[in-house]
Amino acid sequence: MKEKNECRRRCIFDVRSFFLLLLLLSLCACPPAPKDPVGRMVRIGDFEIDATEVTRAQYAEFLQAEVPLPEDAECAWNSSREPSCEWTTGLFYDLPANCINWCSARDYCAWAGKRLCSGDMNNPQNDEWYIACSDHGTKKYPYGNEYRAEYCNGYDFGTLGPEAPAHLSDCEGGVSGLYDMSGNLIEWTGVCRGDGKQAFCVLRGGSFSNDAEVLACDYDFGRDNLRDISNELIGFRCCRDVSE
Repeated sequence: MKEKNECRRRCIFDVRSFFLLLLLLSLCACPPAPKDPVGRMVRIGDFEIDATEVTRAQYAEFLQAEVPLPEDAECAWNSSREPSCEWTTGLFYDLPANCINWCSARDYCAWAGKRLCSGDMNNPQNDEWYIACSDHGTKKYPYGNEYRAEYCNGYDFGTLGPEAPAHLSDCEGGVSGLYDMSGNLIEWTGVCRGDGKQAFCVLRGGSFSNDAEVLACDYDFGRDNLRDISNELIGFRCCRDVSE
């Protein structure tokens, strides 16, 4: 009888120890990782905007779909949608899509059921890109009114290229849930001045090679960027209209 009681006490102790261990592990565990914002959109009034810049993996799906090349007056000259620089695959394939000209960016957005965002600082109240970046004009930079070199991937951050979308968690805003509106890659918008290949189209946001002035939400690259330009500094994100 004594041996049975001793065995019972040991079993009770073991069960209690097990549940205590589970409790300690739950208290010490790391919090769950945030959901990946790539592919998500953030609603702002009557439009939505991509939470991140379009990634290389997303753009590769578009290329694989073999969408017919455009025949409209704006982009009939665009004979290839392939990036103009070489992309490293595998480990680095979560980087944002760069080396994409305006027409290819436009066509990707249309294929995804979206469009390039409006981005004309001559009309800031209707400038979707500026509204999103500045949270309706309340911030100079996405994160606030004071420049913080360590928050976003600009020249002062010290990288030699783009970071993976949302990799820098402090580079969130202006509207909550948006990432990399300042730095990383300059972004095409849907605003162009002129016709065809020789049109000048507005770029916004600055890149990893730009300083504080250019990284501000209200900086407009729209004066000297031809529609057919594509290089390692330029990427894009999309917008779409929404209704109640």
